[in-house]
Amino acid sequence: MNATASSHPVAGHPRTGHPQVDRPETIQGRDPLESFRAPPAAGTLGTWLFTAGLTIAFAWLLIGYVITRSRTPVPDLTVPVWFWFSTFALLVSSVCLHWSYLSTRMGRATVTSQALMLSTLLGGVFVLLQTPGLIELVRMHRQSAEPIAPGAGAGGGAAPYMLILVIVSLHGLHALAGLGRMITLNRSVHHDPAEVYAVAHLKQMCVFWHFLAIVWVVMFGIILWT
Repeated sequence: MNATASSHPVAGHPRTGHPQVDRPETIQGRDPLESFRAPPAAGTLGTWLFTAGLTIAFAWLLIGYVITRSRTPVPDLTVPVWFWFSTFALLVSSVCLHWSYLSTRMGRATVTSQALMLSTLLGGVFVLLQTPGLIELVRMHRQSAEPIAPGAGAGGGAAPYMLILVIVSLHGLHALAGLGRMITLNRSVHHDPAEVYAVAHLKQMCVFWHFLAIVWVVMFGIILWT
């Protein structure tokens, strides 16, 4: 017998008969795909594509509002006072989030966590302030839809209020989703702010949150000047 041969023969594959080598994943009973993580660039690309799609959707909605508003002979829309405060909160939140992203790139872990926490809190303030503003829009919509005189048809100013109510509500839902993502991001960034995925996730969050801020400012300006 050959001295170099192993005293424990390697079991062959039950079908092919070739030697079968156990992989560490097989031995531990784990699927190799469970530990797979997409590269950070893939998530960033997905975020840009998602915001591009939302840009088209919001652009069409706002164009539809402007056309409807120009064709509806009603007084100027009254902007709920809550929207002024929520606008300020969203803009400062966006600045703080970008500050957090720049800080993590410079290795300033404490500033990163603090700025992200402040941005999250201000984002929550924005969502909370939007709620009474939406309630005020609903009240205005109902008033504009009431008959102008007893026995007359419905008021003609309902369409603009309805459209702006839909647009603001859609924006608020995306802001609420972004706020939830920021809350979960606080934990991962606090654990290891210099980790490559934490930096990438902060960048993706910045893209999405800045997009929401820009859309809201444009929307707010259109409401004011139409």
